[in-house]
Amino acid sequence: MSLRLRAVLLSAAVGLACGCLLDNPLYDGAFTDSDASTRVTTGSTGTPTTDAPTSAGTDPTGSDSDDSVTTTDAPTTDTATTDTTLDTVDILADQAGCLGLPKGNQGLVLAVDCEVESSVGNGHGDLGEMVVDLVNGDFKDRETRSFLRFPWPAALDGAQIVAVELLLTSSDHDGQTTSDQSGEIWACEAFDLDVVVDEPALVDAAIAPDQGAVDLTQQVSWTLPVSVLVPGQPTHLAVVPVSDDGVNYWNNAAPQADWRPLLRVTIL
Repeated sequence: MSLRLRAVLLSAAVGLACGCLLDNPLYDGAFTDSDASTRVTTGSTGTPTTDAPTSAGTDPTGSDSDDSVTTTDAPTTDTATTDTTLDTVDILADQAGCLGLPKGNQGLVLAVDCEVESSVGNGHGDLGEMVVDLVNGDFKDRETRSFLRFPWPAALDGAQIVAVELLLTSSDHDGQTTSDQSGEIWACEAFDLDVVVDEPALVDAAIAPDQGAVDLTQQVSWTLPVSVLVPGQPTHLAVVPVSDDGVNYWNNAAPQADWRPLLRVTIL
């Protein structure tokens, strides 16, 4: 082999060896955009920690900071993010019933009478229902409101409350058709339905609007302001009619447990 040919072959071998040592952006571990996007916990409000990908892996389109970090899907656990886990606390009402308001020389229809009249007339024995009706023919056209009291549970002590939802389920009694109203929600003064002699006064203004038409055995949801909950104190609410097309809801004597009045609180 000539000296010139040996030199050419040696040069090619050196070039190949050096080429193997050069960075290849297709395989460089710094390019981890796809991995980075999976580290951001979908649905959490967490933010990447200091061990998140560096600028070498930043997507120039800005897709690393997409909306996935603020969606409401259930968060997962990942060491590359700081997750905020949301929990829910379900509170059952310790009192739930209706009152027929005084009209003219007619006094208050007490909760026990309101419940019996509403339930017996609808084929449900003497328990189970409460009424929301602007003109209730069962009580000589008196307005009828439903009242709910929810205790403060220890599970909320020290928690940051981020959302409050009231859930009621309409009854399925014979002869009832779809109502054109759900009623609106008001905060009201403290009450005890077992000894009440006057209707509890409403406070300020409605805190949740009427939700429209309600069918039979339909769960109705109202979003309430978190300020309605006062730490350590029970929450007193009124369901106030906006129409004379009355709607009946199940109270604590509902035939199914998941039909009872419920306050669902979301906390950090």
